[in-house]
Amino acid sequence: MKNKAEQRIIGLSRAVTFESGHYLTGVPDGHKCSRQHGHSYEIRIWLSGPVQADGFVVDNSQIDGYLKTVRETFDHQNLNELEIDGLSENPTIENMLAWVHDNLPGKLHSLLDRIECKEGRNSMFVMLAQSRPSRHGT
Repeated sequence: MKNKAEQRIIGLSRAVTFESGHYLTGVPDGHKCSRQHGHSYEIRIWLSGPVQADGFVVDNSQIDGYLKTVRETFDHQNLNELEIDGLSENPTIENMLAWVHDNLPGKLHSLLDRIECKEGRNSMFVMLAQSRPSRHGT
């Protein structure tokens, strides 16, 4: 039988903020987003899993290390000029979320529940983990 700590499933989240500019290419002529503009972004990663013998689901430094990579990739950049497949051609939040998801390290990926991207004060986009139902062995 597992000890009590291993039976607990704990959820946690960590976030990073950055500023980026872009213009959208997949919108109709004259659309306001076809012009260069910028946003304040917050990327938040939600994880959950069993508490390990060390008392943690995952060491926060692993999450923070990845979020530092996200910030270094996107902060004060023109997203159209980054050499990232899919994103530079059409830098939508959906494509940004796909990049964040696809580049998650294995340990974090296995604990992933969702990734959120807040654009400004009023918009929130969420990518849900595809493997959620069976991830914790239940």
